[in-house]
Amino acid sequence: MEFFKSILKKLPLIFIGSFLTAVSVAYFIAPVHLISGGATGVALAIQHYFGLSLTIGLWVVSAVFFLLGFCFLGKEFAATTLLASACYPLCYDIVSAIASVTGTPTTDIFLCMIFAGVCTGLGAGMILRVGSSSGGSDVLAQIAHVKFGADLSKATFIVNAAVLCLQVSFSTPEQIMYGLISSYVVSAAVGRVEMAGNQRVAIQIISDRIDEINRVILHDLQHGSTLFHAQGGYLRKEKFALQTVVSKRELFHIREKTLAIDPDAFIVINPVAEVDGRGFTLSRNPREKYKK
Repeated sequence: MEFFKSILKKLPLIFIGSFLTAVSVAYFIAPVHLISGGATGVALAIQHYFGLSLTIGLWVVSAVFFLLGFCFLGKEFAATTLLASACYPLCYDIVSAIASVTGTPTTDIFLCMIFAGVCTGLGAGMILRVGSSSGGSDVLAQIAHVKFGADLSKATFIVNAAVLCLQVSFSTPEQIMYGLISSYVVSAAVGRVEMAGNQRVAIQIISDRIDEINRVILHDLQHGSTLFHAQGGYLRKEKFALQTVVSKRELFHIREKTLAIDPDAFIVINPVAEVDGRGFTLSRNPREKYKK
């Protein structure tokens, strides 16, 4: 039951992401013959070399990468990817039918490149954020991220650039350059969506009243902390330093409370790309893992 609940929670973002990606292809990529990364890029190569329609190519590509996802990333990933793999071609058929009636908003290749990159990046980012894939080559980026710790947006760019190479033989140099820029926009948008609402900062605090500051972090914010010995470089005075990781929304609160307790506190703040562990990717309560 929990498995199906988890899948249903992810369904809205999977649908919206698939729809945005379909809008990108139908309104901005196909009309001006832009080359593309991802599943669409592979399908365009299949269409050129084997004469299959874009929709059939998308189904073929989705099936192949679905099997890869199932083998390397597990059944929940495979289930959500199966939904996205079915959703994207259907969304494309619907959106392309609408586009044939409404027409495209612009035929300017530069504008199409930018909007295609943004729409594809937002769509792919939403799907990847819930641990799924559109069934395309972003499965490879997800495998690199999960299995080898690669940065998701960078892995997406590398995979998309590789897909662009499949289209070099039937593309002009200008199309290739536009495709590379579009792939960069896609990877940037994926990174933005992945981090949206989940941005963290690491805070280091050195103070003579570290116990009081630590109580605020533990009880007011309910965050974990690490205390370690520090020594002043000039006076060689021994004291404790504290480190914790909080969201950007909590940053103002913790800095204000810290300075209210000790106006002379030394505070260092650094952005954090990813956090794993208790209170973030694991439950705050270590006893929960022992519950049946």
